[in-house]
Amino acid sequence: MLTTEKDLANLPPEWRLDMPIMATVVRLEMQDADAFVNSLISRVHSLIAAG
Repeated sequence: MLTTEKDLANLPPEWRLDMPIMATVVRLEMQDADAFVNSLISRVHSLIAAG
């Protein structure tokens, strides 16, 4: 079975399967994190102003 790390952590401890469970690792990298944060803040401000 293939799942994400997040979903693997959410499986109940007593849950068992007759096959291996493999978890994918997801990682995010941004080339310009400051530009992303500024864009996000700008968008949030626009949504707040729009009501």
